[in-house]
Amino acid sequence: MERFKQAGAVLDTVVSHNFAVREQPRFQLVKAKILHVQGDYADAEQMLVNAIRVMKSGGSAGKSAM
Repeated sequence: MERFKQAGAVLDTVVSHNFAVREQPRFQLVKAKILHVQGDYADAEQMLVNAIRVMKSGGSAGKSAM
């Protein structure tokens, strides 16, 4: 569980340096996993829905800001 807290802190740092990274499917998938492990199932589900939506639209799916 401690590693997921650390991962969440790293994601927060990444967002503070580049807010656009939040729109990247990879970011959303990792954030969803962290939220799921922390028991925040509703927010985890929403992150997954957003990631799928972006990937289907072809938006940022091929690009990686991470």
